[in-house]
Amino acid sequence: MQPYNPLEPSQSSLEHRNRLSNLITSLRRVRPRVPFWQLAAHRLPTLWGLYRGLLKTAPHDQIRWRVRKIFQKNQHLTGTGKTIECLNLGYKYLDAFKRASNGDLKTQAVLARYARLIDVKRESEHWKQVLREELEWQERLRNKPRLTGSLQRSTLDNRPLPRLSPQPEHFAQMFIRRRRTRENRLKRQRRNYELVQDIQHETNFERNLLRTVGDRRLQPVFEGSYDQWIEPLQQDLENINRSHELDRVRLATPVSPELVATLSAARRYKIENKTREKDRERRGVELARTIRRKRQGPPAHILCKMSEKEKEIDRIIRSPSEGGYVAQVKLAAGMKLKTGDKWKKEIEASPKAKIREERILRENEKRAKMTDTTT
Repeated sequence: MQPYNPLEPSQSSLEHRNRLSNLITSLRRVRPRVPFWQLAAHRLPTLWGLYRGLLKTAPHDQIRWRVRKIFQKNQHLTGTGKTIECLNLGYKYLDAFKRASNGDLKTQAVLARYARLIDVKRESEHWKQVLREELEWQERLRNKPRLTGSLQRSTLDNRPLPRLSPQPEHFAQMFIRRRRTRENRLKRQRRNYELVQDIQHETNFERNLLRTVGDRRLQPVFEGSYDQWIEPLQQDLENINRSHELDRVRLATPVSPELVATLSAARRYKIENKTREKDRERRGVELARTIRRKRQGPPAHILCKMSEKEKEIDRIIRSPSEGGYVAQVKLAAGMKLKTGDKWKKEIEASPKAKIREERILRENEKRAKMTDTTT
């Protein structure tokens, strides 16, 4: 018989603990090893019962489209609480669809109104998306690279290229990447040369040491296996030299005739475009360059010394017009006109215009008097 130990629990206490354990074990939460969205107990009722039932009993195409979108939106849910909430809402919709299909007039009216709301919302979102796409397209056109007509000469980073404005981002990233790669390659090359020199020094040291102490007292590391140590470094150096050679070939690449023709065409187009722009400006079209020139004034140290009349003359001179008073002011300031003396025709035509104006006024007065006498 074992001696009594006062520190051990009594038999009644052990039985009470066993009863509590049995009661709590049934209430303890058990986490499954497989996620619920992979269980057949969840997938089969949701896909084959709820989803197919909603699509089958939906009274309108718009509602059916909405059901698909809601399931696509919530198909990645992993939280049980949110999933249960969405499933309860889905079964609520399924009950409403079934009531409508069984002839419930109120539910049919509600679902018809819901379908109209979805239709209006889809139409609104469609045009918003069209507007967003158009704005994105306009932004791409605004920042579209264009040929400037100048040459981007060859360097270690690029072959001869036409200069673009603005320069595409992937061009800049390519140049930066090549520059960084070349810097890292040079660092690796210097490190390999240093390692080769260190191996040579160690090999010579071991060879001299073996001559002094003999083979029995020293186990060589580099002597006898010099080629094995040098071979991977030599291969890496050869690869680096080949990369440097490619850079030099890129630098020595000549300008091709096709590139020269492209640049010449770009320059011709640029001149033609600027000529058309100035012609439109002289015809009275307000362009961006016109507004910039009008807003531009003389430097501050000159502007502060100008009188009001001189400021007015400066403002008139910056106008693109070449006729009438503007032409007179420009000629008085010593400027040359593109149209020559055509501005004088306005002054020559003014007396004839006055005669025609007086004739029209007399005719109008005559008709006014005739109208008064008849009334």
